[in-house]
Amino acid sequence: MSLSTKTEHDQLRDAVRRWVAITCPSDAVRAAEGTAAAPYDRASWVRGCREIGLSGLLAPSEIGGAETGLAEVAVAIEELAAGLSGAPLLSTVLAMDAMLLAEDAPWHTLGVNLLEGNAIIGFDLGTHHADIVLSDGGATGMLSTVLDGPGATMIVALTDAGLIIVPADARGVDITQIDGLDLTRRTACVRLTNAPYDFHPLPADGLQRLADHRRVLLAADALGLMRGALAMVADYAKIRVAFGRLMGSFQGVKHQLADIYCTVELCEAVVRAAIAEQDEHGPDGHKLALVAQRLVIPSAVRVTTECLRLLGGIGYTWEHDAHLYVRRAHANVALAGPQGVARDQLADILELKCQNLTEK
Repeated sequence: MSLSTKTEHDQLRDAVRRWVAITCPSDAVRAAEGTAAAPYDRASWVRGCREIGLSGLLAPSEIGGAETGLAEVAVAIEELAAGLSGAPLLSTVLAMDAMLLAEDAPWHTLGVNLLEGNAIIGFDLGTHHADIVLSDGGATGMLSTVLDGPGATMIVALTDAGLIIVPADARGVDITQIDGLDLTRRTACVRLTNAPYDFHPLPADGLQRLADHRRVLLAADALGLMRGALAMVADYAKIRVAFGRLMGSFQGVKHQLADIYCTVELCEAVVRAAIAEQDEHGPDGHKLALVAQRLVIPSAVRVTTECLRLLGGIGYTWEHDAHLYVRRAHANVALAGPQGVARDQLADILELKCQNLTEK
């Protein structure tokens, strides 16, 4: 549960924002495109873990973690997204979150390496948990969407029964990088063939709770993208001169920026409410997580695309950052899971009747 005040959140936000500005230039993202190199500097990630405590936000205090709530994690994730950082915070946090729920979590063996930034987690965001077969001979199956899988030192995945941890360099582990739309983060397809694993059971509601946490944290990432894109185009509107006037002085531009701002503020309210409900284990946690998935994450696609259009011709160039925001926003929609399923679940909770649409 979050016990931090708004002032502490602001201090954390400022610290992460400065770290991103110094260590995560977007030029590095473009330079790594089409290669096996990570879109972030590994040494900078280690410094962020040790100096700011990024990887230890959720970790128990007994191993040196900050033991915060999701609210503090969301602050850090927003700032990484706003700065287009590909640092593996989301996968690390989701893995730690799963280990917090699991029985006999291996904190004492994994904790130090995670907190120091020496271990890189590849976390499977796939929803087909039953596809992994566990036996005495090892784990077998396909993990289709492993975030930060390329370059990971360990793979963490969920099954119908619990959590498995697989060393990335173990026998029977085949990691293939996916050339996806998002250039700021790396995903992989991991094939397990009788691979050695550690298994830790989850409580009965563990999978749903972890799915809801994934939804709200991806929504926080989407919120950061919207704020970053809006700030970028607003700054440009203050200096770009067209027809002898500043671009921002045109009424049409003002109205579009105002509409975008209202959308971002609405999405922030949803994200804050959803995360608070998760931290407090409130009765509306699942419902608000679904709202965040259905409203905030798709809104980031619309907002970042509109910001790209407002920039004009320069926004469509490879050298500009606008397309990186749009790409990551689209990727978040896919990583969050099927929108149609979330729609149907939300409709059931609200006792609404949905048409049998093709969106799944």
